[in-house]
Amino acid sequence: MKFLRVGLLLGDEDIEEFIIDASQIILVTEDAIGDNWCVKVELKDLEGPYYFTHIYTIPFFEEIGSIYNFYNALEKLSA
Repeated sequence: MKFLRVGLLLGDEDIEEFIIDASQIILVTEDAIGDNWCVKVELKDLEGPYYFTHIYTIPFFEEIGSIYNFYNALEKLSA
């Protein structure tokens, strides 16, 4: 199992953190919450999608910015 630490940042709030199992991802799309671009991920065996804007890269969270960047992070994880 490969785990991703991701976060959702909306406005001036603190990042809401999630840990997801990358091997459970079944669908990845781009979406928006209000005016905020985000990645929307659906996982096997879990109801509802997860939304996030940031991914943890040591030593801090980095804004994803595009679906391409998200797939690059997944590729690095599997290397």
